[in-house]
Amino acid sequence: MHIIITDAWLARRQALHLNGWKLIAAAAMAVLGLMFSAVATYHWVFLEGIRQGWPGFASVARLVHPDNPGERDAYLRANLDAMARKLGEMQARMMQIDSLGERVAGLAGSARPLVVAELLHAHPRPAVVVVKTMVDAHRWAQDLRFFGAPVLEFPEREPRFWRGGHHREADA
Repeated sequence: MHIIITDAWLARRQALHLNGWKLIAAAAMAVLGLMFSAVATYHWVFLEGIRQGWPGFASVARLVHPDNPGERDAYLRANLDAMARKLGEMQARMMQIDSLGERVAGLAGSARPLVVAELLHAHPRPAVVVVKTMVDAHRWAQDLRFFGAPVLEFPEREPRFWRGGHHREADA
């Protein structure tokens, strides 16, 4: 598309060349500008309606932003009370777990796996036992199996000395 602008006051003419992409960009900018101006006008009218007390604007403003401090304080107090109660329950649970850990740490031999197996029977949920060596891990797994607890034994991670660019050896 070619637009030629001429004017009697100008000694020369101006030519404006627009292709498809320039037209699309100009249309997008026009749409964005129109949207921004509509939002700004709506916002200004809404704020003026609230400030000057136009009918209908105050009720809509109360729906959007309730300004009742009593209700807000009661809501916050109820949530704080619930959070404090949950925090107290979590602290009590942590103290129970800590005291149980101290008691289990004082046991010797197969007594530790027995206690863990009994806990798993009483409260069936996933548990992780971390030990120093693979020999200890195998011993724990055998003891837990003996006491009837389900066990998955994971091998230790092997060191990876080669740091090539491929993740698998088949790709190398």
